[in-house]
Amino acid sequence: MPSQPSTAPPTVSAGSNPTRRGGVPVVISWIITRAIMLILAATVEQVATGDVTYYWRKIAALGEVGLAQTLNEYPTPVVWMLSIPYGLGAGTHLGYLIAFVGLMMLLDAAFTWTLWRMAGRRQDAGVTFWIWFVFLMGPLCYLRFDLVPAVLAGLGIVAWRRRPAVTGVLTGVAAAIKLWPALLIFPFTAARRGRRSTLVGFLAAGVVLALISLVTAGLPRLVSP
Repeated sequence: MPSQPSTAPPTVSAGSNPTRRGGVPVVISWIITRAIMLILAATVEQVATGDVTYYWRKIAALGEVGLAQTLNEYPTPVVWMLSIPYGLGAGTHLGYLIAFVGLMMLLDAAFTWTLWRMAGRRQDAGVTFWIWFVFLMGPLCYLRFDLVPAVLAGLGIVAWRRRPAVTGVLTGVAAAIKLWPALLIFPFTAARRGRRSTLVGFLAAGVVLALISLVTAGLPRLVSP
């Protein structure tokens, strides 16, 4: 009698593991698109660096005017965050610009890697969307700090199913930087599952940061944004 076809699943060699496909295209796409963004920022879109120059001037004057009068159109944690590239850039304008853009690129790369890992080390729709969304937004993504709350909000979405408390904390921190992520607490708590953990994390992060702002800069600075 002829032998019956085997019903065993085909084996996959270590070199062709499907869970690892997509890494090289992701890296290549990211490097090419981000290189184009840097070229545009250094040539035809130099005007977009105005925001970074504004941040640098405000942080440089922080010692003279104090925290209460520095960038008070933004929540207080923004001042702490924008002081990091000032230190990395040795206080110079050019150093600040390079450090700021470098930190934004690292944040972008880290989030792209996180999405790739969460997709099973594949380039799924989420990874593709993020790579091209940032690219089509242009150099402004690296020349403002809006990328920070956006990534925090994205990480909150990624963490929601398994770690709702982490989602709440990330959302609270993001809201303490740009305010708008606070609106995400409504969809995050729409489902009964994880609602309490999400709310506790969100309120804990918000209250702690608000108290620190109150103690270090006073009530007017806390509510000025």
